[in-house]
Amino acid sequence: MKKLYIVITIIISFILYIFLGIIISYKKQPNISDDYISSFYLEDYYSDDISCDRACIIEDNKEALIERLRMIEMAEERIILSTFDFRSDNSGKDILAALYSAAERGLDIKVLVDGFSAFLQMYGNEYFFALSTLDNVEIKIYNPINLLKPWKSMGRLHDKFLIVDNESYIIGGRNTFDYFLGDKGYKNYDRDVLVYNTKPYSKESSIYDLIDYFYKVWNLK
Repeated sequence: MKKLYIVITIIISFILYIFLGIIISYKKQPNISDDYISSFYLEDYYSDDISCDRACIIEDNKEALIERLRMIEMAEERIILSTFDFRSDNSGKDILAALYSAAERGLDIKVLVDGFSAFLQMYGNEYFFALSTLDNVEIKIYNPINLLKPWKSMGRLHDKFLIVDNESYIIGGRNTFDYFLGDKGYKNYDRDVLVYNTKPYSKESSIYDLIDYFYKVWNLK
């Protein structure tokens, strides 16, 4: 009976540790300094010059999947995928297969996925494991779930974009599974913006800003 009491006490204490670690650490959000706010100027985002980028909105889930597969198939050097949630359902397998095929063509593949999704969907999954075995594929997990450090649990990665070479990217609110991609009849309110760089060998396109941002996150400890 005493052993049972000790076990129950340990379990309850651990649950309280996790609960308090999450609640207390996020009870007060950090303030944004005036200096940081003043470092942004709206005027920096406007110009009289015509951009080399061309953009369109992708509203439809099926179109969103088709466009991603098309971009991956046409890639020649590099593919970057950042997503919060990546699952090996129908559309997820389509993306995984396309990435695997691109890697077999010799392309450099980098995939960045949030740790919460990875914990639920990727660990022990044979499809993600197969992709990760290729030499030119790197998969990184952003802030892996660690129950011993619950105060880090809310630091999640919600970036969702696909970059192909220096020519095009898709960015928006769609994760990488059936609810957001494909023809499954789901209704959601997420959109993508497809951006095409008409001058891939110049540094004028916004794609270079996105690439720089990706590597800043990719290289975090």
